[in-house]
Amino acid sequence: MADELLELDAGDGTATLLLPIDGEQAAIAGFVSVSGVRAWERDAVDLDGLRQLAVRIRLVVEAALEYERRRAAALELHRALLPVVPELADLAIAARYVPVGFGADVGGDFYDVVDTDEATFVVVGDVAGSGLRIAADMGRLVPVLRAELTRHRDAGRALDAADQLCFADRLFATAAIVTVDRDRSVAEVRSAGHPPPILRRPDGATAAVIDVGPPLGAGVGGWSATNELLGPGSALALYTDGLIARSDLAADDGIELLRCALDEAPDDLEAACDHVVDELTSRHPLADDAALVVIAPR
Repeated sequence: MADELLELDAGDGTATLLLPIDGEQAAIAGFVSVSGVRAWERDAVDLDGLRQLAVRIRLVVEAALEYERRRAAALELHRALLPVVPELADLAIAARYVPVGFGADVGGDFYDVVDTDEATFVVVGDVAGSGLRIAADMGRLVPVLRAELTRHRDAGRALDAADQLCFADRLFATAAIVTVDRDRSVAEVRSAGHPPPILRRPDGATAAVIDVGPPLGAGVGGWSATNELLGPGSALALYTDGLIARSDLAADDGIELLRCALDEAPDDLEAACDHVVDELTSRHPLADDAALVVIAPR
């Protein structure tokens, strides 16, 4: 940090003293300013105190920049691990990942779509924790689920494999897998500690009543299936709790906000996702990252 004190004449008998702040990172530049200093007060200014203040400001700013650099790296990794949603002839799918704003770590929210000859599997989940390590852990969990669904085409078996990974590595996660049959008429839901999907039919949207098993990492297994009918004009929304969790809201109230937003959303799924995200983030800023996937038979 430069130690040269600058004195600018204000033209009214006073001066402004400027002590430069120079950091190791080129992005840091500024001054500690003391204005309105009269000539007889000049020698009474605590220069040592100003220098200490300048050092502390530099350290705080450098720490904030380093934190945001690491967050940006975690966010880039996270986004790189999320799949491209496939285009299917008879099933419309739209997805969004919504990172929380400046000053918060990237979470472990994820989604995936696995299409096979027998069924289409839609996965949404959230690894507990935040930061670069959690993004990397999410990057290990998602391929396990995808591989199991591709190989065995069994949502329960996929959750078992994910549970074993999480238990061995002391991770905790929630996940929901929706299995849509080839006729696109039935959605089988299995939940590992995950909040219930929202099902929208032409007569309105409701939170699905499903059996909820233990989260991944508990090591106990057991995820029973709940079937929901997908009729004409229906849509099913899967999400992570970052979309509904707020410090000033109960979980049920957050689900109700999501239900109302989906109920009022356009029929087009891309527009519906945008509407839901806009509605839930404009009224109540996100406290955590969130993922949203909406599916509908064509």
